[in-house]
Parts: sequence; structure tokens; C-alpha cells
Amino acid sequence: MKSTSFLLGFLLLLASVLSKAPIFGEDSAIVMLDQSNFDKVTQGFKDKSWVLLFYAPWCPHCNDIQSVYESLQKKHQDKFTFAQIDSEKSLEIKERFGVSQFPTILVVDHQTQLYHKYRGTRQEDIIELFLTKNYKEFPGIDLPSRPSLFKTLKNYYEQVGTPIVIGGIAVASILLIFTLVDLVKGEKKEKIDLNELQKESEEKEQKSQQNNKKQNQQKKQKKDEKSSSSQQDKKKQKDKKDQ
Repeated sequence: MKSTSFLLGFLLLLASVLSKAPIFGEDSAIVMLDQSNFDKVTQGFKDKSWVLLFYAPWCPHCNDIQSVYESLQKKHQDKFTFAQIDSEKSLEIKERFGVSQFPTILVVDHQTQLYHKYRGTRQEDIIELFLTKNYKEFPGIDLPSRPSLFKTLKNYYEQVGTPIVIGGIAVASILLIFTLVDLVKGEKKEKIDLNELQKESEEKEQKSQQNNKKQNQQKKQKKDEKSSSSQQDKKKQKDKKDQ
């Protein structure tokens, strides 16, 4: 009984922690970035520096900083663009910036092409001091370039899971086979249709030739009959004159 109660309590605590992950609402000005849009969005808006919050859904400290981060965004949105990144869903971005602890706050300065890592406490005034005055005093790190295609695919396999990827490839292969079979069948059917059309055309042409031949024979026969009749009439008229 005690073990059951303990397990139930643990599950409730875990659900509570996960439900408080810093996922801001759709109407929030905090931008949600992931591997699919990170480069396009951050490179497309360079008028302000970016503040990146790397978090993990299972991290309780990430929940503690959520309200602090929202407050900082409201105060300094004229100078910075604030964004959040779910590290569990963006392994490549996390590795690109060398993030290994959560939460992690980075300032990306597009003017200097450097990024600066915050290493202080989760207190709002300390983070605010770092953003407004101190971050440029710390050594910056060159912005990392985009990974190679091989590394991107490797990270994708690790994130999605090899069985799912293999299953997807298998399904795609089966669909491709069916498509090729349909194309071959369609090509064969098209050839059969063309052969039938050609045969039908030849039969029509043959019938037309036969009809023309028959009509010519009938015309000739009528002409011969008319000519024969005319000769007979002439002979009769001649015989009458002779009498």
C-alpha cells in the first residue's frame, strides 16, 4: 500500500514538473525556435540582438526562470528579441552552441557575430544587469556555422529514432514500387490502346478501299451497260434505214 502511494505521488510530482515547462502561449512575444526555423528566423531579423533560452521539459529550474524571462522580455523588447528553444527537440542547435546545462541563456550579437553565455544565478536583476551592461565585457564566442548535411541527418536519426526512420524509408520504398508498377501497367495499357487504334484504323481504311473498288466496279458496269445499249440502239436505227 505504501509503495503504491509513493509511486502515485512520484507520478503526480513528475506530471507537475513536466506541465510547468517554459512553453509560452501562442500570443506571447517570446519566439519559439527549433531546428526547422532557427537559421531562417535569426538571420532574417538582425536589427536587434537575440536572447536565447535553452530549456528542457523535465528541468525544474527551467520552470523557476519562466516568469523571470517573461518579465525581462517585457522590459527590454525594444533592444532584444527573446526566444526559447526546447533542447529535447533541437539537439543540433543545442550541440552547435555547446549547451549542456539547463536553463542556459545566450546573447547573440549580430553586429559582432559573437554570442555570450550567461553564467550567473537565476535572479532577475542579475540577468538584467548582464543583458543591459555586462555581456559585452565577457569574452564572446564566434557564431557557429550550420552543420554539414551528414551531421544534420545524424542528429535527425538520433532525435526521431532509427526504427521510425527505417520504417519511413520502408513505407516510402513500398509506395515507390507500387508507383512504378502502376506506371508500367499504364505504359503497357497505352501501347495496347495504340495497337488497337492502329488496327481499327487499318480495318477502316481497308473497308474504305473495298467500298471504293465496289463503287468503281458498279460505275464501270453501268457505263458498259449504257454503252452496250447505245450500240444496240444505233444498230436498230441502221437496220431500219437499210430496209
